[in-house]
Amino acid sequence: PDGPLLLLANEFFDALPVRQLQRTSAGWCERLVGNGAEGLQLVLSAPDAPAAALIDPDVRHSASEGAIAEIQPAALAIAAAIAGRISTTGGAALIVDYGYGDSAPGDTLQAVKAHKPHDVLAEPGAADLTVHVDFGALARAAGDRVLPFGPCGQGAFLQALGVEVRAEQLLARATPDQRSSIRSGLTRLIDPAETLPGSFEPDFS
Repeated sequence: PDGPLLLLANEFFDALPVRQLQRTSAGWCERLVGNGAEGLQLVLSAPDAPAAALIDPDVRHSASEGAIAEIQPAALAIAAAIAGRISTTGGAALIVDYGYGDSAPGDTLQAVKAHKPHDVLAEPGAADLTVHVDFGALARAAGDRVLPFGPCGQGAFLQALGVEVRAEQLLARATPDQRSSIRSGLTRLIDPAETLPGSFEPDFS
């Protein structure tokens, strides 16, 4: 509806389609899905793929040979549309997702089925596909129409919202078993040392 927009996108951008490009000695080639003798496989397009124009310029020019770059055209279009709406009617958007603040090369595409890692190309449609969100790219897509803030780490964000106070309230009336679960859950959410399996570290080489 018309009027100020208050938008919450929780693990939305990570599920949007992704395109991957690989730098070769001849230029950037797009990774495509082909049908090989043993089923689906990744193959490279001819060099100088048009989609390479969407790669962050710093990544496009400085990435080493063999590096993978990921782009999400739909995510960029949606981020631009959100920014346009907020700049016109006012409001705010909170985007919660796994990702990184500055654009960097790296292969983050992964599949998850029944809460376990799964082969990306096996059983198409049977697993959830996800990538880490390039928050730098989203900010660039928004342009100067809105004031971006962040990204902010999960722990710092939850602590600012009072997660530790809430945990203390729950602990005060919890059973011993519940206390152990609450404490371990809190550590998993806010401790910087905690990482998820398959977590992505950008390749800055």
